[in-house]
Amino acid sequence: MIWRAVVLAVVLCGPFPAWAVLTQVPDEEIAVDIIVNYGSAYKDGTWVPVDVLVDNKDFDVSGWVEVKTFSGPSGDEEQSPRYRVRAESPRNSRKRFRLYCRLDRTTRVEAMLYRGRRSALDLPAWFQVEPIDSDALLGLILDDEPVDFGFLYNLAPGAGSGRRFHREGLNTDLLSSLADHGECYEPFDLIVMGDIDPNRVGLRHREVLRDYVRAGGVLVVCTGANGTQYRGTWVEGLLGVEMGQQEVWNELDLAKAAFDDEEQEGARDGWECVVTQLVPAAPEVKVRGKDRVVATLRPIGGGCVAGIAVDASSRALQGCVGYRNLWRDLFLLRSRPGQLNLAAAAEACSWQWPQIIGMSIASRSSVLIYLCLYVGIGVIANWFVCSIFRRRELAWVLLVVFSAGFTAYAMIFGTEGRAKAGELEQFEVLRIPKDGGRARLHSILGVVSARTQRYSMDLAGDGALVENLPSGVLPWASGGRGAGLWARPFNFVQDEPERIEDFVVGASELRLIRVDTALPSPGRVEGHLVLDEKGLNGTLFNKTGYAIREPFVVLDGHIYGMKSRGDSWEIALPRGRLDRDALRPPAPRPYGYYGPGAPSEGNLDSFRRDFLFTLLSDQASRDSVDGGLGPLVCGWTTGACIGGVAMDEQVKNGTAQGLLLVADIEVVRGAGIALGPYPLKVEVSDATRGGWQANGNVAIMVPSWLARREPEEIIVEITRTVSEDAPPYFNLLRDGMKLEVTDVIQETSETRDGRLTRRTKYRIADWRSYFDSGAHRIYGETPHPAGRSRGEEALEISAWAVMKSEDGEQSKWR
Repeated sequence: MIWRAVVLAVVLCGPFPAWAVLTQVPDEEIAVDIIVNYGSAYKDGTWVPVDVLVDNKDFDVSGWVEVKTFSGPSGDEEQSPRYRVRAESPRNSRKRFRLYCRLDRTTRVEAMLYRGRRSALDLPAWFQVEPIDSDALLGLILDDEPVDFGFLYNLAPGAGSGRRFHREGLNTDLLSSLADHGECYEPFDLIVMGDIDPNRVGLRHREVLRDYVRAGGVLVVCTGANGTQYRGTWVEGLLGVEMGQQEVWNELDLAKAAFDDEEQEGARDGWECVVTQLVPAAPEVKVRGKDRVVATLRPIGGGCVAGIAVDASSRALQGCVGYRNLWRDLFLLRSRPGQLNLAAAAEACSWQWPQIIGMSIASRSSVLIYLCLYVGIGVIANWFVCSIFRRRELAWVLLVVFSAGFTAYAMIFGTEGRAKAGELEQFEVLRIPKDGGRARLHSILGVVSARTQRYSMDLAGDGALVENLPSGVLPWASGGRGAGLWARPFNFVQDEPERIEDFVVGASELRLIRVDTALPSPGRVEGHLVLDEKGLNGTLFNKTGYAIREPFVVLDGHIYGMKSRGDSWEIALPRGRLDRDALRPPAPRPYGYYGPGAPSEGNLDSFRRDFLFTLLSDQASRDSVDGGLGPLVCGWTTGACIGGVAMDEQVKNGTAQGLLLVADIEVVRGAGIALGPYPLKVEVSDATRGGWQANGNVAIMVPSWLARREPEEIIVEITRTVSEDAPPYFNLLRDGMKLEVTDVIQETSETRDGRLTRRTKYRIADWRSYFDSGAHRIYGETPHPAGRSRGEEALEISAWAVMKSEDGEQSKWR
């Protein structure tokens, strides 16, 4: 049959594009297509929409569509969960079924149509996937001709050094297939609306786009010839402008009216384009343009909405330096916000919850029972029975059999203590936006089971997403087999109501999942703080309805405690004490089980502090707070968890319970207030170990959030014992290149403990050229001083980043 030949061709010839898994549908057959993330480009570790197209020419099917993901070089290691949605596929119909999947190190995606419990196809539809680079830029273009935005490929920041821009596009007819979940938009560095009918965007998708902007996204609307389509619509209100009349301009004249002299280069004389007049209607709207407004910018939450006065189809200004710089700046705006480090927080839960639960490991009673049974049955009873039947020679044979049996039991089930009862542990993080919108509830759940059991769960809220978390057997279970990591995949049913089914937890196993849902916002934190030359001051008012103990402010990579007076929180820190009074993260310790220990409020409070700092830590280096977060206020509530997951089986709540409230707030910055400076961690290798070979002996760590902020310069201060054998210098190293830093901004000498030392400050302005983005480090070398005595630090190196002021960063917008 034809369909068998097509399937054989897929298997033998390898992966096809998503739209070409099956290219022809024979009569009286069923074919399945898969489309990932509107096309193929996606970033690893993100949620993507997966569309399964079912072309049914055979028989009526009532069942479900199931999508499986696989990892590993050969794509044979199934990941958890399996994604399901109910499906009704009548004969002679073609339907699209939407599922949302998390692709993390995924190499293969499969889709199957089920009829009851049996598959409707002999083989599933599948294709291999590969993520784009983690530092690549990704854009979503909503335009009937997405190719008109091809000029963006060369404008992405870092494009000259190999950083690529990937584009996914949807035309007007496909606007209904926009993702319903905000998490699916997080990977996009910007979303562009061009030549489309904005009224074809559904109400739910409009709200999701607003939430994307509030969360730090950049939405760009290109008007020009498209101005009549946007005038009077929801997009005009979102931009905060009034769209006036349309005018035809000569491109060179427009460049002269909009840009400074040095930015007019590349504009064409005689090339006509349509320009839409953009008049700010909201007070927070900023404009760009000298005598003629060419763009507007409206900040909303952590992101912004930009309006462009020209369209892309006319190719207007695409060669002009000022217009290209405008788009480069829009790319950079998306890089500012940070994300809660939920992955690291979940990892901390998987390792430290056993201690909080208070279950003892290596139980003496279980070991004694095992030994008594072995001696009583294998030796005493065996010898006694064989003596009664006068067959003592069999005692030795039976002893070997009993020994093998007890050994097999110990290897399979272990001899240590077991969990006595099932428990549900959960920590919840409620994220409340500053400017309205829906709140997000992030739940980390751990289920401990005394025996192997199958659970089902109902998910509360709207638009739930479920992620399986790595976990393992508890320390008292045998061998540390890591069953939680490779446990049987469960089913995530994405119907109404959304459910988790077939969730199997083995005996004495701690299995973790993370559930993210949208909830109506319970309120917000009102008021604002002021950061100026006087310091950080202000009062916030808790209108969330939750009682918070010990609220904290997170600002520019620092955490500050606040004074709580009921529902009002106050802070008053002088400028000179901002760095000194910041709360320091607890000393990092390797993950592991730190028991045994009885459950106590002290253990839980200690872990809550660890959990908070881990949640706020940088994605790459967990020993520093992500400065891209915030400003926000956070604190543990005094009440119970919200309960975003309801289990069908009765399982008692365990000791590890907590609800952390995280709310975005407003901080008003004084004019010219620089962000930072931020101290950087410096690693110095011992001279006797030869440093890091080609990477020298100094490593300056630059967290990922700080690198996104583009510091203006990095200052390195080196204090060394004065020695004629080692003249002072500091070299930067990268890919075989070596540069001696000669920009010395200060050099002093002082006497320490009777020894003369020299302190030298170096300025590194072009730090990006020597930044290793993979290791998040800048490598260098400096000579170790001679005559280093035991126990005496003869070389000290510190570094910090100096940030641009807000005024300088927004100078082109007014």
